[in-house]
Amino acid sequence: MTPTLFLTFATHVSMTVLLLSAGILTLRLMRGPSAADRLVAVDMLGLVAAACCAGAALLAGHAAFLDVALGVALVSFLGTAAFAGLLERAADQGGAARLPAE
Repeated sequence: MTPTLFLTFATHVSMTVLLLSAGILTLRLMRGPSAADRLVAVDMLGLVAAACCAGAALLAGHAAFLDVALGVALVSFLGTAAFAGLLERAADQGGAARLPAE
């Protein structure tokens, strides 16, 4: 087995695992009993998306996907920080930290 073939196989396996974890995280996002659970699921989905971009960079051989992964990670971090601030503000006001859909 050549190193290139092994890297391609390992990348395909890791992308499959990332797809399965994205499905499980989507379930947690939809069903999560609290807003904090949903926040963690959104944060992890951003991490999985960045990892998928890195895997796509390996498979396609283009470094531009790594720039996309960096952008996804930064936007995900900012969104998570903003949502955590919203939950903290709601908890300080004495209200239950709930999403509007609940």
